Order: sequence, then C-alpha cells, then structure tokens
Amino acid sequence: MEVELYTKKDCKYCGKAKEYFKKKKIDFKEIDLSVGGNPEVIRMKKKFKEMGITTLPITVIKDASGGELVFPEFDEEKFNQVFECYVPKSAK
Repeated sequence: MEVELYTKKDCKYCGKAKEYFKKKKIDFKEIDLSVGGNPEVIRMKKKFKEMGITTLPITVIKDASGGELVFPEFDEEKFNQVFECYVPKSAK
C-alpha cells in the first residue's frame, strides 16, 4: 500500500490529515499542489479537476495490484475504516 497526500500550504484540513497519518504510523508521501511548474503536480491537478474534486486534502491510496482509491477531504471516521487492517496494533 502506498499513500499519497495532496496538500497546499496553510490548509487546516491538510494539517489534520498529516497529523492523523503520523499518529497512526502510516507512511505517506506529501505532494504540495501549490508548487507551480512541476509536471507531476500539473498532471495531478488536471486529473483531480476531471474527477470533479475541488477540495483539499486529497488522499490517494494505491495497492500492490495497481488499483487506487481517491478520497477528497479529510474524514477521520472513514479513514479509520479504510486503514483499520493496515495500522500497527501499537498505534491504535
């Protein structure tokens, strides 16, 4: 499982998402969407716009088979359900 967290500076909910992943000891890669000129950022912004996603943070969870789940916004209750089987027992 790979977790990517798309954020912007000064985003209150982005900060809450980062705190959640750190507290649960879930490794994640943070991608700042406010960084201009980066081809990967431009590509992802376009993808999210096409998906109709306009809020941050955006969490993308990729599994080993190449599938992915995309979650707009931060919803702790939903994440608890999604990550229940991935979180180490010591972090619960």
